[in-house]
Amino acid sequence: MLTLLALAACSEPEPSAPSTKDNAPVASAPASEPARHPPAPSGPTPAAAAGKSVPTCTKGLAFDLAKDWKPRPVPDDTKEFDVAGNHPVCEVDGKPAGLIGFMRVYVSPKQPQAALEAQVGTAKATYSEVTVGRAAGVEAVWTDTKGAPVRAFAVQGGTGSVLLVWGGLDAEEHEGGRPAYELAKRTAVPL
Repeated sequence: MLTLLALAACSEPEPSAPSTKDNAPVASAPASEPARHPPAPSGPTPAAAAGKSVPTCTKGLAFDLAKDWKPRPVPDDTKEFDVAGNHPVCEVDGKPAGLIGFMRVYVSPKQPQAALEAQVGTAKATYSEVTVGRAAGVEAVWTDTKGAPVRAFAVQGGTGSVLLVWGGLDAEEHEGGRPAYELAKRTAVPL
């Protein structure tokens, strides 16, 4: 929502309606296409719709947050969650929403598929092409070393790829947080 408002504010103004010599407006031809309305959102209520500010990640990716999910930046010098060249820049805590787990945003110098493959490592994963926001991306679903499901998407960013990874403590937590992940995927815009 905030991204769309920012884009609208920065775009070129609409040209004024044509006029005659005496500045009387000229009727324009009817539009050849009917107005298009975006589909009604499904899943969790975005925090913006709940009347809350939505400060998403300041690096990597902007996206709508599900209600009560809390983002925070990961300090640049943090190496704890680096995965094969993918570096975390933001994490979104599910605990305030009643879920144990984080969605983490990573940046990578690699292309989206290669960045996801690095994130998955040696686990057996299912890959698929997906739409991330309005861009083409790739998604992977796999099981971590503790047996919990993990899913992630990657999309081309400014100088490489941006990934968002959601796991959760176990299968129940993973499914509980999946609507927040799907909302992020549906609304994501690389920064």
